[in-house]
Amino acid sequence: MVAERFAGRIGPKPLLEWVGKSCPWLVLERRPGGPAAQVGQGWNAVLAAGHTVPPAARPKPSARVDYFALCLAAHHLTVGSFCPTDVDVTIRHARWQDDDHAVLTRQEDVLRTALTWSVDGIDPRRVDHRGRPVTGHDGENLGTLGGCLGAWLRVGDNARAEAIAALIEAELAREAEAFSEAAATPGRELDALRLAALVTHNVGDLDQGQSHWAPGLGTPYRARWWDLAKDPTRYGGVFARAAGIYRQTLATEGHRNYPLRQVKALRVNPSLWLPNGPFFDAWGRLVATTPLLDDAARVEVLGALFHGVATIRNQQAYQRAIAGFASAVALTQWTRQLPQRLQDVVNHPTVQAALAEDEMTFSRRWQMRGRSLFDAR
Repeated sequence: MVAERFAGRIGPKPLLEWVGKSCPWLVLERRPGGPAAQVGQGWNAVLAAGHTVPPAARPKPSARVDYFALCLAAHHLTVGSFCPTDVDVTIRHARWQDDDHAVLTRQEDVLRTALTWSVDGIDPRRVDHRGRPVTGHDGENLGTLGGCLGAWLRVGDNARAEAIAALIEAELAREAEAFSEAAATPGRELDALRLAALVTHNVGDLDQGQSHWAPGLGTPYRARWWDLAKDPTRYGGVFARAAGIYRQTLATEGHRNYPLRQVKALRVNPSLWLPNGPFFDAWGRLVATTPLLDDAARVEVLGALFHGVATIRNQQAYQRAIAGFASAVALTQWTRQLPQRLQDVVNHPTVQAALAEDEMTFSRRWQMRGRSLFDAR
């Protein structure tokens, strides 16, 4: 409804409803005061105060900052879920078009604090590096920092722009180091492959943040960061190397898992959220055995996996999930409950190949493939 929108974008109430549908396990006790005041307490505290933000066509400055904080928290929570919010453009661009310098300053303060929010329990697609994880959340943060930088460039505050640029540089250096270290370390081939996927997507998110800048704005920064995944000269070529390896290995696993998004039972707990593909064996075993799912839900998940095998070409994660499921329970007792068209998918050559290859052999094969690529560069 138009009346529930906020400055032309999704309103606070529909956004919170989206979070509730994506994460029905989340329990929030309403907090008084605006979301921006809760940022230091974590994303959950911000969401708990979201009810205080009213819809408005022309919201007041304080409400605009609160809305930005609420969007950050909603996106932070749901990025690793089956149903992430679509406020990407809001936090990377729309909220940084504000003409009020004080609002931009307060939003930067909110963003800086939000960068410290934990991803523990809400982002299983991660690789730890020196006590901190590298995750897709880091890409979301890079994109939002890009929006913030663009705002300061737009209003001519070069000192603030350079301070934000320093944060971007530090994160890029951290991710480059994480990938390079894993790629150079025997036994960490799978971590390096996962990192290749993560950092490639993350620099893509930074590109998205820069893409909203007006033509000619921030040229020196674009020269440093634009299209890092294709340039072998910047950052020692680390991001281009990672992207090249990603394209040769895990790029076919980078789809959005739409078949599984339809299974509402998978939303009941974040422990059911997906890890890095194609390494889904343990997740398949979890689906087969967890008390969080009943038998009807297990059948539904299995059906979605078979549907994914039949409709998404060249991916292996769903086959590995089926193999993991079959390693925990007898597969036939579940497949016979599926429609015939899905039962037939069990005979798909890639499913049969996955069932014939145990998880250790599969992982070892990927380790060897990764090592050959890392040693060749």
